[in-house]
Amino acid sequence: MNCKECGSEFLTERGLHSHIARTHKVLLEQYYHKHHPRFDWQTKELINFTDIEDYFQRDFNTKDNFAKWCFKEDRDIVQKYIIKGFLKRAAKKETNYIPSHLELKTLFLPSFIGIKALFGDVKSFIQAVKEEHLLSKYNYSLTPIFSDLTPEIMIDTREQYPLSFKDSKIVKLSCGDYTTTGPLYSDVFVERKSLNDLVGTLSSGIDRFKREIKKAQDLGYYLVVVVEDKFCNALSWSPENSFSKFANGKFIFYRIREVCQEFDNVQFVFANSREEAKTMITKIFQLKDQVKDLDLEYLKDTKQI
Repeated sequence: MNCKECGSEFLTERGLHSHIARTHKVLLEQYYHKHHPRFDWQTKELINFTDIEDYFQRDFNTKDNFAKWCFKEDRDIVQKYIIKGFLKRAAKKETNYIPSHLELKTLFLPSFIGIKALFGDVKSFIQAVKEEHLLSKYNYSLTPIFSDLTPEIMIDTREQYPLSFKDSKIVKLSCGDYTTTGPLYSDVFVERKSLNDLVGTLSSGIDRFKREIKKAQDLGYYLVVVVEDKFCNALSWSPENSFSKFANGKFIFYRIREVCQEFDNVQFVFANSREEAKTMITKIFQLKDQVKDLDLEYLKDTKQI
């Protein structure tokens, strides 16, 4: 590869970037904006430069710009662009599964609420990507059916800040913080996390967390991680709030996507508050095994749970 400033040749991108900084004393953003300008399809402004891979993959500076373009442009063009985006991501991640609603909320792809608006319904989109050999982990056509029974909640003895339920017992669980027994028993377990807990788990505690998920998988258990805070608070998380300088919002959701891609027996849902977490856990157990086929973050955002 050649330096566009002086024509010098380099074998690696790293060598080129070092040369640009040391010899020409310009920022990479200035270099790429000058020699490889790329523009936001909505605003026509230059694409913000963070790293080279991101720069050449993105067509928009913000998800808001992307959304505005989607609802302004011809519907057929938008649908083809979106499906192409899902195919590119699947190829990069070496998977044939499309991301969940929660994952999509952190990517430059529409969430399932946006997909529903752009494709008429989620079923049409699922069929379109299925024709491209992509699959969904969840059934978005399935109507959640909640039992009217009150679950008897089993709370793990190691749970430090247990939620209070009408009918509960403290027992030692082999997985998670909560499960249920009696007529609503299933192999579904809930791991409760405050936002601080989540950040710690996904940073310094990631290896231990993956071992816990693998253990649950080996036992045939399904794990739902209920975060007792708002999605937007996690997305805007700053390293100043954490012991780790890497633990910003982008990092948190990168790790969530990583875990969800590696394991098929886990999903995350943000319950907005501790009180809402209590209500959500009750409803999760009232769904029994149906939880495994439902995207809980999507159900929450569409007020079905």
